Amino acid sequence: MAVDPKKNTKSVYTQEQLLKIGERLKELRIQKGFSNYENFAFSHDLPRSQYGRYENGEDMRLSSLIKVLEAMGVTLEEFFNENFK
Repeated sequence: MAVDPKKNTKSVYTQEQLLKIGERLKELRIQKGFSNYENFAFSHDLPRSQYGRYENGEDMRLSSLIKVLEAMGVTLEEFFNENFK
């Protein structure tokens, strides 16, 4: 996903990090046996469209990330330490 800094107030670095978070969420979801993000969200009582936006790298609140990680059984430390470069 190319980032056009003229169209977005977020820095390129911020956008890149949000995309990394989204990729990591997708990776963990697949590791948990959910090939479809909608099934994962539904099974864990998370808003499907909102969760899909997270995986696509859209901004989220820290409390939302914590809720998603709790559903995955992953701590913040595990999330950011493993394969997050």
